[in-house]
Amino acid sequence: MFEIPAELWNRDVVGTLRKRIPFRIREIGSRKWKHPFKHSVRWDGENWLLQVNPGFVNANPVEVTTSGKYISPASIIKHTVQNDEEDVRLPITEYPEVQVFDWRGIGSGADPLVSGIDASGSVEESFEPVPEFFQNQGVLEESRNIDSSFATGVTITEGERPQDARLLRAFDTYIEVPRLETVVDWSFGTVLEATLATFTISYKEPEDDTAILYNTAKFTPETVPSEIDLLAGIFSDSQKDQMKMATVYFLSAPGADPSDELDDTWTPFVAHDVFFNLSHRLKTIPEPTKVESNTLQTGLAGGIADPIIGGLLAQNNDLLNNAQQIYNARSTGGTFWSV
Repeated sequence: MFEIPAELWNRDVVGTLRKRIPFRIREIGSRKWKHPFKHSVRWDGENWLLQVNPGFVNANPVEVTTSGKYISPASIIKHTVQNDEEDVRLPITEYPEVQVFDWRGIGSGADPLVSGIDASGSVEESFEPVPEFFQNQGVLEESRNIDSSFATGVTITEGERPQDARLLRAFDTYIEVPRLETVVDWSFGTVLEATLATFTISYKEPEDDTAILYNTAKFTPETVPSEIDLLAGIFSDSQKDQMKMATVYFLSAPGADPSDELDDTWTPFVAHDVFFNLSHRLKTIPEPTKVESNTLQTGLAGGIADPIIGGLLAQNNDLLNNAQQIYNARSTGGTFWSV
């Protein structure tokens, strides 16, 4: 008998084998493939719990931090967990569950993403749009009227919501991968050596390079500083790269109120951003102990760093362009792709 594992099962392949090979062919195992990083949520009677199928970054398992009461007996022994309330970090290959603590509202009853006052004194707000799928399920966009004046202050009038309208809440998951940090240090000559400015590029290794899974009400990627800010030392390079994994939505029953608790009367839906295992690679892979010094001809008086850096990094300055090219060729910001 010739047996074909489920992950290799294909009707065309099986048909060809039946014609050409004098053996009886039988499919074994389940045909349903559970993809890496597949998210599942369940209500345990008190909390919503998240579990993520094993997934890998650079062939290493992603890890997560959870409470001792949400891991298996085998994991409790393996990680010497002393009590249910103890926090433990372990790979998702051990199938831990994670309590969902925070989420956001979308559509009717939600808080604005951005709010402010324009030049005319009017209050402006923007809200996260409701996905079309949930609009078709009866979730409405947030609608409210805002009047403001110096005499009466700010008055907010909520839009009418039908009695059978439904509400939507959600949270995001993401992974964070520690990486080398690119460090820039400047040094300057004396007044007699005013034509010289040197910046040194070195690298700081992270304490741990394990990819970690997190969940949060709304994932907001870290703002990447410009090369000018990094070169001037206004901001430091990040020591990590991030990638959003999924959004988990909760749809209420008809007629829910924004003050209602998120319990088992809500129905979960998952929108995955990542469907396969991942690779992560640095833009630059420097030698472990390499330190590079780069000298620029400034024509500026030496001695005080800030004014000189300001002159060096002025827009449309040839020195700025040179420094940017040197930095970009040596910065380590990483990239993800699926495998």
